[in-house]
Amino acid sequence: MIFYMTTAAKIPPITMSKLYVGNLPTETSENALRQLFLEQNLSCTSILVKRGGYAFVDCPDQSSADRAIDKLNGKSEVLIIKY
Repeated sequence: MIFYMTTAAKIPPITMSKLYVGNLPTETSENALRQLFLEQNLSCTSILVKRGGYAFVDCPDQSSADRAIDKLNGKSEVLIIKY
């Protein structure tokens, strides 16, 4: 049985605020990454550092995430920051 929607559903726009941070040294801690964001005057709501040299950073909104990418991505030979 197939059901079809008869009215258009309103889907809220998706905000891209979760960033992938790659090429981190394996000994990088959450505090060290948070300090890097603070030094650049970048806001983040949470940081999750994973084994293997990468992390996920939540920014409060898309403009904050864009600023983080502009300020940090490719500025160091080790960091990759993207959506």
